[in-house]
Amino acid sequence: MENAIEHGIRGLEGYKRLRLSVREEEDRIIVEVEDNGVGMSAEKIERLMQETEQFHPVGERGIGLHNVINRLRLYYGTEDAVMIYSEGKNKGTRIQIRIPREVQDVSDHAGR
Repeated sequence: MENAIEHGIRGLEGYKRLRLSVREEEDRIIVEVEDNGVGMSAEKIERLMQETEQFHPVGERGIGLHNVINRLRLYYGTEDAVMIYSEGKNKGTRIQIRIPREVQDVSDHAGR
């Protein structure tokens, strides 16, 4: 939500829309944030979704979202833990966080 406000709709003139939804879908819970803001290019989405830490050119924002994506991938053990959709500039952005319904207890990884 914070990223949608800060990077999506802050400074947008006219009608601002921010939508949060949560739903169940087969074996996952889908948390979705959507705005009608500045949108993202396909190239920016691709850079954010890359696994390398060196994706981020000097002066460009987005390292926080990149880190969140990588942490969710690691924690849930799936590449599609986060999906980003945008049709481009000024077309808004939709981000899905896809959480498995059954999450293995993290303490299991500690060798207990």
